[in-house]
Amino acid sequence: MSENYLKTLAEELSNIISTKTVIGDPIEQGDKVLIPVNKLGFAMGSGSGKGSGDGGTGEGTGGGGGGGLEPVALIAIYRDISGPEGVQVIPLKTPSKLPEVMEKAVETFVQMKEEEKEPTTETQE
Repeated sequence: MSENYLKTLAEELSNIISTKTVIGDPIEQGDKVLIPVNKLGFAMGSGSGKGSGDGGTGEGTGGGGGGGLEPVALIAIYRDISGPEGVQVIPLKTPSKLPEVMEKAVETFVQMKEEEKEPTTETQE
């Protein structure tokens, strides 16, 4: 039974995961065409069990999963502007500040380690 379940799951996932899911259908809007760009993510898990204890026999199985689709940008293609100037990527999310924070933390850590290595110039009397 679990083999059929996994086969069905794989078939359904192959229907969901495609370029059409990530790059949406073009939307005509006046002098431009908008193309939605999405982020797709999913996770799955499964379990199984078998055995017996003092209370009797045991058996089990389980599974679960989840997923999501998040719009992240629009590609705007302007009809009256040729070349790369006629294409614009419009982000739909504010960029994360995490890379800046991590970079500053690493710089501070490296600086502290370098200061620890520097010889002290105290004189003894």
